[in-house]
Amino acid sequence: MNRGQFQKGRKKTGGRKPGGSRAELNLKAAILGALEAVDGQAYLERIARKDPRTFCTLLGRVLPMMALARFHGG
Repeated sequence: MNRGQFQKGRKKTGGRKPGGSRAELNLKAAILGALEAVDGQAYLERIARKDPRTFCTLLGRVLPMMALARFHGG
């Protein structure tokens, strides 16, 4: 019995909506707020000097996102 789930040309329905979840967006806002509260740039400079391994891990996560945003015109 074919209910039409896998017919060619059928419009895609269901699935996850694009973008982050509300919890993910709230967490990101909380992290950025905490960074701003401790004078973000000065804090990151201290981390870079005192714990370069942690700072490099952060760079490894942030730089690819920046490159991807530039590639897509962001």
